[in-house]
Amino acid sequence: MPDFARLRAKRLFLLDLDGTLLDDQRHLPEKNIAALREAAALGACNMPATGRPFCAAAWVFETLGLSEGLVLSQAGALGSRYPSGETVFSRTLDRDFSRELAEF
Repeated sequence: MPDFARLRAKRLFLLDLDGTLLDDQRHLPEKNIAALREAAALGACNMPATGRPFCAAAWVFETLGLSEGLVLSQAGALGSRYPSGETVFSRTLDRDFSRELAEF
């Protein structure tokens, strides 16, 4: 298990889901659950990150037994509060660039 004693100085754990936090079957291993609960108990904000939509990461909070947090979704384009889904950060492509890209 990781040593979280120095975590007190850190405020945010950004957690990539697929291929990092989750196993090959997309399950959250017990050792990861224990480590994230310990981090939360020390005051860290666990922030799951995924290229998928908000709802694809929200279940992590339920699994950890956490009532609030942040989710980075849409490949880093959207930051939202859990559980409300309130947007705290949004970054989209310029409309003209998007049109040019689609035409290309």
